[in-house]
Amino acid sequence: MRRLILALLPGLTLACGGDTVATATDSASTGDTSTGGDPSGSPTSSPTSSPTSETPTTSSASASDSDSGTTGPNTSTAPGTTTDVPGTTTDVSGTTTDVSGTTGDTTTGDTTTGANLCGADGPEIDATLVHDQEDPGCGTIEFVGQNQADSPGPVYALDGCPCNSNCLIEDPWTFTLDAPKDWSAGNLPACPRIIVERQKSKGGCELVGVAIWDSEEPEGSPALYHAGSLLGPIQAVIGQFDTEQITVDECECDGCCGVPTLLDLHFTAFKTDLMLSEGQTGALGDGDLGYEVVNLQSHLSGICDDSPAIDWVARRTGKP
Repeated sequence: MRRLILALLPGLTLACGGDTVATATDSASTGDTSTGGDPSGSPTSSPTSSPTSETPTTSSASASDSDSGTTGPNTSTAPGTTTDVPGTTTDVSGTTTDVSGTTGDTTTGDTTTGANLCGADGPEIDATLVHDQEDPGCGTIEFVGQNQADSPGPVYALDGCPCNSNCLIEDPWTFTLDAPKDWSAGNLPACPRIIVERQKSKGGCELVGVAIWDSEEPEGSPALYHAGSLLGPIQAVIGQFDTEQITVDECECDGCCGVPTLLDLHFTAFKTDLMLSEGQTGALGDGDLGYEVVNLQSHLSGICDDSPAIDWVARRTGKP
């Protein structure tokens, strides 16, 4: 009987072992994590850490941010606006650059060069004295005679017949004076004396100066009217009426043969003097006898072969 029991023990033991393996397999298949594992004995990963469970969570967060209107620092905005980058203040949408009041501002729509840098073009003086319609040419021309017409200018008809004389044959002269109306010679005296001085230039003959006297006044009386261009005055009045140019400023000029120069004009008469800049007026002498003077323009352009832009008028006030 004892031999029979011992013979049966190995079979019984093997039968019990098979039941144990079956039990472990059944536990793993039911998802029981308390006893499950791989055959080497390492614990298996928890199903809650699976990557498939993290993706829906992240997508849900992004959708929430988008619905609330919140964007990150690098999120693009609508066209026409600039990206708002933290730490910057640049905003160029719909703005213009304001340069008013800055140095180097160019006006007049262009960069001015040449004469206009140092002076503004003003009215010009011109005068001609023609005998019997003949071209007088350049140089000094003098008229003494009678005023044939009561004309305020600018064209005067004259007769070379001596003053207070009756001439059988007319000796026609024409005097033309181009000047601003406010600074014209006006009506000439009945017996004028006129000297016009012109000099040769690239444009023909240019006016140097003109002077007008009343020949019925005492000899040596000051002229009624002076006007100058290219500086002047005429040689016949030097010592009685003088002008001098004074340099005020010089400017650069690309391609110019000379230096653009702004000038003041210094006038002397009746033992008084007067300094005038372009466009200024003033007086010489005193209240009884003197001149009212205007500097119409006084500058040098610096341009090749260009004549000086110097024009002025002195008109007498009072009687000697």
